[in-house]
Amino acid sequence: MRVTLIAIALFLAAGCNSSATPLTIGHVAPFSGPDKELADQAANGIRLAIEEYAAPKPVRPIVVRHADGKGDLDVTEGQAVRLVTLNHAFLILGGLDVPEATRLDRSGALLLSPIGKRTKSMSDLAIPTGLSPARLGKGLAQYLNDAVKPSAVVLIVEPGDEASITEAAFVSTWTEAKHPAPQRQELGDPASEGFKKWAEALAKDVLPIVIASPASLKTLALDGLLRDRPLAYAGPEVARQPLKQRAAPLYLVTAFGGDGKATKFAKDYETKFQVPAEPHAAIAYDDAQLAIEIVKKGLQPPLKWREELNLLKEYPGLTGTFKIADGVVERPAFAGRLEKGLFIEGK
Repeated sequence: MRVTLIAIALFLAAGCNSSATPLTIGHVAPFSGPDKELADQAANGIRLAIEEYAAPKPVRPIVVRHADGKGDLDVTEGQAVRLVTLNHAFLILGGLDVPEATRLDRSGALLLSPIGKRTKSMSDLAIPTGLSPARLGKGLAQYLNDAVKPSAVVLIVEPGDEASITEAAFVSTWTEAKHPAPQRQELGDPASEGFKKWAEALAKDVLPIVIASPASLKTLALDGLLRDRPLAYAGPEVARQPLKQRAAPLYLVTAFGGDGKATKFAKDYETKFQVPAEPHAAIAYDDAQLAIEIVKKGLQPPLKWREELNLLKEYPGLTGTFKIADGVVERPAFAGRLEKGLFIEGK
């Protein structure tokens, strides 16, 4: 009921405005705290998309208001509701993970979030635009089987619903390729003595596959006993630059690959902001482009905008054609390896 009332109030407020009044898109991210760099990357990607839209001086301006969620779920939800009710934002961008996206979804506006899957607690206004957990698991298994061909693998799995889906997809694809079911180690505290002993005993020809959060991957890849050996990763997008000190390869599946438009975006981004573009910048750019495509059609209730998104069916993103159906954006996926922070796409 709360979401419905906010959505109705939003639409009625919009109807009072003239066609020349800028449409507002809200962006909520943790601009303070440990994820500040990721928030800045997303904000910069959105900025590039808005600047491109504004360059030909469109009849209907679109502006973005950024708000700091401070890494606090209550603050994140409050900022989204404020953007919708006070600033008349018609659409919200953001949600680095499922808990954040779930809170942003309570604003009553259409939400485009880089998470990979809508949860049961989310409304139909939440649109996931990232790679789904199942695609991550299946894609990594296919890549390792076809290109890397490890002698043996072991799964290091962090408890959680998304990790469980990723693990199931990996194991299914891996065993279909005639490999034995992999051994499994549940990831608790990477710094614990128990995990250290397990890592020390791990045979050198075994490829560890980390199915966990980006934070846990970073700990294992940089600070633990696995830092000097090849790893594979199946999880949400990870920042690449912090991993550039790793000499050993990190195999993964990502939404930020390919050439053409993606390469140009990376060059333009680094020229403008003096830092390399991370996957979070590219995905936020694409999400902002999708948002622009929807809201420039005019003032409509949020559910109608969701219908407009579905009507697109396909959309030319940075990395190729996106397929859109049932409120889900399916973007291309790329498998390859990170070496010193540089992504090298597999063939």
